[in-house]
Amino acid sequence: MVTDLERAALVADVKSEVLKEIVEQREKSYSPRIGPLARVRKDYIKPLYDRFGSYVCWRIWEKVQNLACYGVGARYVRDLTPAKHEAAAKIAEQILQIILEERLGETNGD
Repeated sequence: MVTDLERAALVADVKSEVLKEIVEQREKSYSPRIGPLARVRKDYIKPLYDRFGSYVCWRIWEKVQNLACYGVGARYVRDLTPAKHEAAAKIAEQILQIILEERLGETNGD
């Protein structure tokens, strides 16, 4: 049989291990406001806004972000690991460059 003191010690150990795992998971994930994808967003949001307007600009960013995540095997930005975050940023940047080049070509009469 387990005494109350031993049970309390076991519960405290389990709780500390669970909390440690949660902290590690949070450290591995990135917020959408920091990291490489945020840098790409910062670099491209103004040109997108200028060429497409507010609504379309944000819809484009949403879709580019989704495609970049899918491209590295993640479903959401919160699921990106640090290594995948860099690769997703490269994919997003390539997509945005294509979109802006196509739009620029269209407005220049090409």
